[in-house]
Amino acid sequence: MIWLLKARHTFPLTGIVAVSLFAAPLLGDLSIAIPTLRGGVAAGISVTAVIALITPIAIGLSLHTDGRAEYRAAARDLRVIDAATILAYIALSAVAALIAGLLFHTIPAAVVAVRDICGLTGIFLIVASFISWSAAMTAPTLFVFVCALIGRAPTGIETWAWPIALPGSLSAVALSGTLGAIGFAAAVLRPRRE
Repeated sequence: MIWLLKARHTFPLTGIVAVSLFAAPLLGDLSIAIPTLRGGVAAGISVTAVIALITPIAIGLSLHTDGRAEYRAAARDLRVIDAATILAYIALSAVAALIAGLLFHTIPAAVVAVRDICGLTGIFLIVASFISWSAAMTAPTLFVFVCALIGRAPTGIETWAWPIALPGSLSAVALSGTLGAIGFAAAVLRPRRE
């Protein structure tokens, strides 16, 4: 019965994540214009980065369900269930984006989507583990907008602003992968704050 409580939230979210991230590589060249605060450089947030925000939100909603009280009452370790849920959503998101990239010949946009999914999910998990649940639900979105506002200088894109980096940026892939790994480790090793 406990698995049904958890699954009733997960199934609709899974469909939303798959469809959204399948569409992300198709919209890879589009961006949402945002005025910058540094040097009048025109900037924007790629639609792919905005769509990638769906994965951490889906993970958050899936991990924070009504069924968690029953799991605690049954004295089960939530970290294993949380780890499996996190990995399943990241894998689903990455596979949907990469399949769309292969089908529609937009591999660079698909790689950007996977990069953003890993990094933004890592930010979500780090904030959920060390600060609070409510802060974690807004932290990835806030980070993307801060990157758009001050991450682009007249000399180029700052290294820390990886969500707005170009598709071929290896430092952006390394930073987002590191954030994803740290976030996953924090979620598995440290109990999440409610």
